[in-house]
Amino acid sequence: MTVILCVNFFFAHKLYAQDPILFEHTWYLEKVFDGEDEFYIADYTNYTATTEFFEEENYIFVKLCDFDWLMSTPEYFPNNEHGFTLTTFDYNVFATDSDELHYNPDFSFIRNKMFTVFFEWPEPVLFYNPFTYTFTQTGNEAHLVIENVNGKKAYYNSFPLSTQDLQEQKLVVYPNPVQEKLFIYHLKADVSYSAKVYNLNGNKLFDFHLKNSQSQINLQSIKQGIYFLVIESENGMKFTEKIIKR
Repeated sequence: MTVILCVNFFFAHKLYAQDPILFEHTWYLEKVFDGEDEFYIADYTNYTATTEFFEEENYIFVKLCDFDWLMSTPEYFPNNEHGFTLTTFDYNVFATDSDELHYNPDFSFIRNKMFTVFFEWPEPVLFYNPFTYTFTQTGNEAHLVIENVNGKKAYYNSFPLSTQDLQEQKLVVYPNPVQEKLFIYHLKADVSYSAKVYNLNGNKLFDFHLKNSQSQINLQSIKQGIYFLVIESENGMKFTEKIIKR
C-alpha cells in the first residue's frame, strides 16, 4: 500500500476576467521544463496528465492519474493579464495501490517534475507564485504554457497527443452536473466494464457492473459535491470523469 499526498485548496478569491480560451479546453500535458532540461511525460508513464480551469466554480484541477492530483482556487491577475497565484490550502492524505508506483520507477520521477512546477513538497507546501501563462494557436489546435516564478514550465495542448485508454472510444457521460441518474454512452456491447465512484478523499462509494452500449447509474443517494467516475474495461483500459452532484 502506497500513501499518496493529495492536496485540496479552498479559500476566498477575487475573480478577474481572463482569456476565455483558458476555460474552453481540457489541457493535455506534453512536457515539463525544470529550468535545465525538458521531460516528455509520454517517455515516463502511460497516464494522460491534464489541467483544467473552471471559470464558474473558480478552481484549477491538475491531474496526473486517477488519484494523484491537486485542486486549488486561483486568484487571477487584474486587467486580463495572463497570470494567477495559489495560496492557502488544506490537504488530505489517503492510501491507494498504484501499479505505476510499485513497478515503474520513472513514474515517481515525472510525478515530481510535473507537480513541482506548481509547488514544493512534501510539507511545508510552498507555491511557486506567481504563475504566468501564454497561448499559441495552430489551426484548430491551441497550446498553453504555464510558467512559475522560478522559470519552470508546463507545456500543454488542447488535444491528447496519444490516447492509450478508453478516451479514444469517445465515451459520453451525461448529464453533468447530475442530480439522480447518470447515463454512460458508447460502451462496446461485447465488452464488460466496471464503473466506480470515488469521493475527493479517495474513498470508493459505488461499484457498478456495466454491460450494454448505453448504461446508467443512480447517484441520488450521495451528497452534493465533486466525485470521480472511473470506468474500466475487462482488458484494463480506463476512462475517468469528474462528476458534479447537485
